[in-house]
Amino acid sequence: MPGRWRISNSRGALNANGEIDIDPKTPVYARVDKNICAQNINALKTQQASAPESQKSMYDADIQKWERKITTLEILGVSSYNEISDQSIIQLKNQAGTTYGLYIEIQDILKKVVNDLRNERCRELGWGEYAELDKEEAGDLEKIEALQVLVPERIIEAKIEQ
Repeated sequence: MPGRWRISNSRGALNANGEIDIDPKTPVYARVDKNICAQNINALKTQQASAPESQKSMYDADIQKWERKITTLEILGVSSYNEISDQSIIQLKNQAGTTYGLYIEIQDILKKVVNDLRNERCRELGWGEYAELDKEEAGDLEKIEALQVLVPERIIEAKIEQ
């Protein structure tokens, strides 16, 4: 469907029809492949090597993120996939006086939506139900981690509005 997904490239963002789409309400997707991952890992390792000793560990999380993307490619058995942009987030804003119970209820709903999307993707991949994957089994754990890369949970809390 036009405007439902976009891929960023050097010309801007493209929608499903390959047309430039600047709609800020739809997430931007970026293509991920092994070459992009390797380039980013190498660049981060180069920066890490030249960083002061006290700052070297700051690069580890980003290196691991790119390594997880390579693992995701291998688990999916594909050469590339489209990834939701890091700027795509769910922002939870509360008003002053919101009860804790309502806050937790809304947070649970947001997490359920993310898990529903993971479940849908899990079924598309022929892996069954997301909730039935077992973290204790190595094969299932890899699938869970891949689904977390494909459908990230990016829920942030904003300041309480007065």
